[in-house]
Amino acid sequence: MTDFIEPVAYDAVQRFDLRDRVALVTGGAHGLGLAIVTAFLGAGAKVGVLDLDGEALEARMPEMAARGKVVARAVDTRDDDAVRAAIDDIARELGGIDILVNDAATFPSAPLAETDSKTLTAALDVNVVGYLRTVTAALPYLRASGRGRIINFGSVTFFLGHPDGLGAYIATKGAVTGLTRALAREVGVDGITANILAPGAFPTRAEYGLYEDQAAFDRQVIEVQSVKRRGDVSDIASAALFLASDAASFITGQTLLVDGGWTFN
Repeated sequence: MTDFIEPVAYDAVQRFDLRDRVALVTGGAHGLGLAIVTAFLGAGAKVGVLDLDGEALEARMPEMAARGKVVARAVDTRDDDAVRAAIDDIARELGGIDILVNDAATFPSAPLAETDSKTLTAALDVNVVGYLRTVTAALPYLRASGRGRIINFGSVTFFLGHPDGLGAYIATKGAVTGLTRALAREVGVDGITANILAPGAFPTRAEYGLYEDQAAFDRQVIEVQSVKRRGDVSDIASAALFLASDAASFITGQTLLVDGGWTFN
């Protein structure tokens, strides 16, 4: 018999608090990126947004600014100098960076046998190298934070190898896995975690542009999932809130699949 006192965790809920954090989200003008931006604002974080679509950012700003402190910049993540300048600007205005979410992506559509090297290289430049650009630019701020979080977007498609015609995109998401795992090893000593958020099928603008018969696709997705409903963007945003918080401070190098049990099935 010892005098060991069993630890308890009554206050663990406090670790989910994101008030006073600064988050930077790429691809935040549309879809899942926009959902994450708005979720972070709702959680009390200050948010910087990067997106190529400046018009969409401008249109969204009044609504987002009414909910919290937000700074948006129209930036092409293929441009090293523009990315670094925008991130430095956001960090100055918001007081650092604690959380980086890389969601910006491109979706070339063609069979791999018909995909030339330029197309694949262009996809890699946005979907992989673009992530590294934002990481390297944000890293000094994430280190200064002492509790930095890197969340890179993966995809259920990497695990499934389909849908057909998105082979180049799927290949880039495989590269994101290697990039994130290597980052996790390198930056863990600085108290920074690096994880992958891999969504299944969500009804966003990008999805609705891919399928002519959306109702049939909805039925197909529900059939292969364990959870028999379509995912809502709040499902992926909630997962991002978790990975960004202190509640996930002991989780790194991992892939969190938010797919309703699609890959499980």
